[in-house]
Amino acid sequence: MPLDIQLVKDRDQERAVRRFWYEIYVEEMGRHAGQSSYVDHTERELANPWNFDADLFMATQHGEIVGTLQSAYVGVADCSHYIDFYRLAEQSVTRLARASITSKLMVSKTHRASGLAIALGLATYRKGLSDGIEQNYIDCNSHLVRLYTRIGYREHLGWIEHPDYGRVYSMVLDLRDRAHLEAIHSPLLKTLDDFNLKQTLDSKESINDKVA
Repeated sequence: MPLDIQLVKDRDQERAVRRFWYEIYVEEMGRHAGQSSYVDHTERELANPWNFDADLFMATQHGEIVGTLQSAYVGVADCSHYIDFYRLAEQSVTRLARASITSKLMVSKTHRASGLAIALGLATYRKGLSDGIEQNYIDCNSHLVRLYTRIGYREHLGWIEHPDYGRVYSMVLDLRDRAHLEAIHSPLLKTLDDFNLKQTLDSKESINDKVA
């Protein structure tokens, strides 16, 4: 049965995602095993501070969640923590309005060698392009640096200390840097080319409508 990747649309789906996060973060990885404002051990779920202010993608198969990825737009969601953490405060208001923060890339054990992480990344990338996002920031553990580099991310701050997760690597993706994506054979390149082609065709159609 094929995978289905979609935006979380209601509270039931969002709660199922939070329980999926708990299974991976707490039960598998041992994070938040003690008391934390981010975890509810009674309900076996992690908190989602952004709720529906961020785009939360989930991948399902046979009715079960097998992967997630969340993207928050700085101009929409409360990203004040990340603005401080990634030292973005000196950027212009215009630049920040075109920035996003990606988090909660989680894939179940059964799908970690399947390309699902890339597929989730493509879903958020495609929507980010359509919404005018230009830079996307992440932080990750050492085992994911190679994956994000292959996608097209580059070092932002490098190794920094996360208050909850310890040492993490800070990276940034320039969504529209075609030269870089082509140079590294990024899986995002075709999506960018398709987006640019559609923009060109739409622009020509708009001009023709005005002339007519």
